[in-house]
Amino acid sequence: MSIEKARSASETAKNTVIDASDDRKSDVRVLYILGDSPQSIALSEGRTLIVGRSNASDIVVDAPSVSRSHLAIHVGRTIQLEDLNSANKTTVNGSPIEPGRRVDVVAGEEFSVGKVPCVIHGRTRIVPRVDRAVRSHEYFEARLADECDRVALDRSQRFAVARVRVEAIVDRTIEAAIAGALGGGDVIARYAPHEFELFFARGEDHDDKLAAIGAALTALGVRWRSVYAVCPQHGRTSDLLIERLNAELAAPTKLAPELESSLIVEDPAMRALYALVDRVARSDVSVLLLGEMGTGKEVVAREIHRRSKRSGKPYCAVNCASFTESLAEAELFGYERGAFTGANAARAGIIEAAAGGTVFFDEVGELAPSVQAKLLRVLEERKVRRVGSTEERPIDVRFIAATNRDLDAAVERAEFRGDLYFRLEGFTLHVPPLRERTGEVGPLAERFLVMAAKAADRAPPSLSRAARGVLERHRWPGNVRELRNEMTRALILADGAVILPEHLSVARHVAARGAQPASIAPSSPEPSAPASGSDETSVLRTLAEVKADAERDHVRRVLEHCQHNQTRAAEVLGISRSQIVNLIERYHLPRPRGRG
Repeated sequence: MSIEKARSASETAKNTVIDASDDRKSDVRVLYILGDSPQSIALSEGRTLIVGRSNASDIVVDAPSVSRSHLAIHVGRTIQLEDLNSANKTTVNGSPIEPGRRVDVVAGEEFSVGKVPCVIHGRTRIVPRVDRAVRSHEYFEARLADECDRVALDRSQRFAVARVRVEAIVDRTIEAAIAGALGGGDVIARYAPHEFELFFARGEDHDDKLAAIGAALTALGVRWRSVYAVCPQHGRTSDLLIERLNAELAAPTKLAPELESSLIVEDPAMRALYALVDRVARSDVSVLLLGEMGTGKEVVAREIHRRSKRSGKPYCAVNCASFTESLAEAELFGYERGAFTGANAARAGIIEAAAGGTVFFDEVGELAPSVQAKLLRVLEERKVRRVGSTEERPIDVRFIAATNRDLDAAVERAEFRGDLYFRLEGFTLHVPPLRERTGEVGPLAERFLVMAAKAADRAPPSLSRAARGVLERHRWPGNVRELRNEMTRALILADGAVILPEHLSVARHVAARGAQPASIAPSSPEPSAPASGSDETSVLRTLAEVKADAERDHVRRVLEHCQHNQTRAAEVLGISRSQIVNLIERYHLPRPRGRG
């Protein structure tokens, strides 16, 4: 079928009666053709809908040319299409969309999802934006004082204030991007050259408006950060609210370096990941984050919490590997007075203290079996029992877990409870390693340089093109954490205003890989001094890189011996099939279709 049938269906849909009494209903629809049957789906304003072949998609299009998560449709003042790095592309008027780039479409405009023809029907014109004046801080402070007096008279009232900091020269475009997300009673004011302060007349919609502001700034290529406070929850006077905003922006513990780096989303795979984060954040489903150490799994966990309805409640991160078995029970579940030696007073555990919020279990695969059993009970019954108590206390907590272990294999070896694993993996997200998103290495390195320079109270140096090239060629076994440490070290070594390759320790490892095949592990170094510069760089390698090369070579040899039969190779190596698949992808090993 061609797009003409979609147009015909569009003409039929024009006669559909829309109930205008419900503001949430939309008069915008997307029409597409599957076989001989035209389909019509309503687009809800203010939402992002995922189109794909997967049953988890908002709009399921079961066609071979459609990827599992193919396209995002952003419905707001305009309709915008964003290709999610699909295999068969998304086209508008015959031209493919660059993955991750948003493209406006209007009523009657043709587009295709893979080979499935589609057309937009309804009102998609741009609504003229009201030119909102940017107020002074004095006006903002006076307005804030008046609103606090109003809340004092009526305890049922609430409002929110926020601060948005941008890393760019502020112009009318940036002001318009921020003001465009505000409602009729909201206020925007200038607090500092790179900071805006915002008043939200309705205290319950600040998250949505800040998310819209962030999306608009990101679309402009502007890096940003925002914090907020709610009256009366975070303060009942203008001074207390402004003080909280200042403290939130200044406190390094409130925004870890990994979290700041999460604002940089340059790679298509990361854009797709954060599109899923947006969807997952709307529900209370348990989330399991998988990925290597240092990839930023806690960043993703914090972002899920920040974008969720629980964002105003506690966020508690637990490193499961740092607890002994007995300490884990006391810390997670709490204890009563006299439960053990030293328990001089009753204490709520981490899960109980996070009431209404989110608990993040980092390295969850390291929990002891007895603690796993008790945690499973908490997840199933939504009740917690303190150590030394017979009383069960109800909890309202969302759980997010992360691990760099292969939990499938751990379950097979009886090292991790299968029932707990299935409880935790309500929705699984994979965080790719830094080597698979090299487009983010440069921006992250610059961000870490700025952060390190700020901590050292000096002007941040720039990153030379040659140094950036070295960083992008490094494999980063320690991922984002290793990159941050590398830039801190480079700042110490650099005397001038530019970071050069000689200031980077990883330059030696990059040179070493260039001097020998990556699939061959280096021979053991001789005790005598190296005879050449290339030999020296081969010796000066981290233990992690040597182990990685040895592992890569051994896996390759076993695969060749087993004629690339992954199941047989996994048996020889004593690992699960999913683990050997991960190793093949990690080391980019060949995957022949036939034997031999």
